[in-house]
Amino acid sequence: MKNIQLSALAGLCLSASLMAPALAQEVDEIIVSATGIPTPVAQIGASVDVLTAEDLENQQVIYLQDALRGLKGITFDQEGTIGGIGNLRMRGLDRQNIVVFIDGVNVADAADVQGGAEIANLLVGDIERIEVMRGPNSVLYGSNAVAGVIDIRTKSAGGSPRQSLSVTAGANELAQMKLSKSGETASGRVGYHVSLQSLEVSSPSEFDEEDTDYSENEDYENTTASGKMDVKLSDFTSLSLHLRSAVSSADTDGYDPNNFAKIDGHFGTETMQNLIRVSVDSEISDDLSLDLSHSFLGNYRDGFAEVGSTYWYDGERETSLVRAKYALSDDGYLHIGAEQKKETLLQAGLDSEVEAQTQAAFGVWHTKVGSAHATLGLRHDDHETFGSNASWRFGLSLPLANYLTTRANAGTGYRAPSLYELFGRDETCLNDLCGNIELEPEESESVELGIFIEPDGAPFALDIGYFDIETENRIFYKNIGAPTYEGDYQNDVGQSTSTGTEMSLVLKVSQTLKADISYSRINSKDASDGIKDNQPRRLWSFEGLYVGADKKTTVSVNARQVTDRYRSEIRQEDYFVMGFAYGYLFTDAVKLSVTGDNILDEHYQTVPGKSTPRRTFNIGLTASF
Repeated sequence: MKNIQLSALAGLCLSASLMAPALAQEVDEIIVSATGIPTPVAQIGASVDVLTAEDLENQQVIYLQDALRGLKGITFDQEGTIGGIGNLRMRGLDRQNIVVFIDGVNVADAADVQGGAEIANLLVGDIERIEVMRGPNSVLYGSNAVAGVIDIRTKSAGGSPRQSLSVTAGANELAQMKLSKSGETASGRVGYHVSLQSLEVSSPSEFDEEDTDYSENEDYENTTASGKMDVKLSDFTSLSLHLRSAVSSADTDGYDPNNFAKIDGHFGTETMQNLIRVSVDSEISDDLSLDLSHSFLGNYRDGFAEVGSTYWYDGERETSLVRAKYALSDDGYLHIGAEQKKETLLQAGLDSEVEAQTQAAFGVWHTKVGSAHATLGLRHDDHETFGSNASWRFGLSLPLANYLTTRANAGTGYRAPSLYELFGRDETCLNDLCGNIELEPEESESVELGIFIEPDGAPFALDIGYFDIETENRIFYKNIGAPTYEGDYQNDVGQSTSTGTEMSLVLKVSQTLKADISYSRINSKDASDGIKDNQPRRLWSFEGLYVGADKKTTVSVNARQVTDRYRSEIRQEDYFVMGFAYGYLFTDAVKLSVTGDNILDEHYQTVPGKSTPRRTFNIGLTASF
């Protein structure tokens, strides 16, 4: 089977008969996530991928994790089927070292066990753009931005009046509806965009069904509503308001707390996430602008179970931010800011709410030196419990020829223990206490080197990079083993590492044919030099898209192979997955879409004992007017 999978992937790569979305760097692509100011990607000195609304439409993905899985260095493991607990990884680091933003709001859950963002419930229906920046960027985005940043922008407010309605039905009783409306009022001074996305699906049993009697389906529901309004207060000042609410329910299987026997029943979590951000932008002069913002994020989770205890978790974060941007020249600018953040956790088992407050100041300087572009950033954080910490980032982009650009990116990171890591409680932990108030913050150093090659007139573009991340005092959950597996959070005293290489190749066969192939080799180890659990060491992916000459027909193909995964030093199974998306535009306003996922019906697991979705097909219809 392995040889067949490798041959299939090689055939896709060599044929290059399909075209992929522009996942590799484009020299004229404008990036915001690296410095906080729109800057051409060729000047950044870091590895960046961009997914646009067109890319997402061509792929016909529903969930954010499916959009990210084809990008180099990124994996997503999910416990069971749709809606199960997910673990996003980048460059061998877990989700607590990755910052995810939606319209400028950090969506990390203050009640998450390690303070990371749970993206399993993020639908892409209202997303306009996703920037994925790899490497350190704690200077701009705070303590968690060690492995990288995923910056999500929803669809813009204003513009010509437009509406869209989309319905999709498919395997496992999938039913999805998307509705959006945008436009302007008040003589163009007020722009708005509202959207509503509703999804229901009933996947097979979370427990592995092969050669078992597990048969009860797992119901998943998600309703996500968002709204955005931009108001021009004057010719130089504008007010923006963004609201987003997502309510989901994931029904899974569970275990008997007395003997850990599997129960094919109803266990799971109901989740609500509410987001609000208000900002005022003002152009003080031609060279100086000022941005003031305040945001609130609330994550609320309630568990349910047939047997055993249930838990609830409420995490909230309020952030106030002031930023100033000053243009020093046509090729240089200064970006400075100050931030006040408050996080709170309240959960079952805690007598009262716990909180942490942080103040920070930062500055980013970007300039041109000869033909090179350099970025230097500094940040100072003051945590009420762990005191002061300084971090920095330096990026350099140096063109050696008109077809060859080199880059270097280095920096430091700092992650204070999450509230749950300090105070969390659960009956499965030692003395019902998961938290550990003796924890020390994680500190990291990162280096990245890369080259980008795109000869004039050549039908290809090649990006190759190397990274090295060293972390002191990595925080992890340590259990005492069988029979109870009780434990708590500890520091992995010493230095854990993650090194690797990443490659992406874009083959431009013609105006309508293109192929994008990526490869990642990751070596992630703990402080005792052991292989980190669940992190694949080799990742191959293929993303493709064919666009008909009449622009009416699109055919997208994707393939992914994951190999060399270990758990407790035992190698796990490799897997190879393929999918496709077909689109046909009947008129400028009506589009048909057909998708297939895991079309080879591969049986595999990303979490031991938990099934993953088998072969599925969906069909949808979209009307825009």
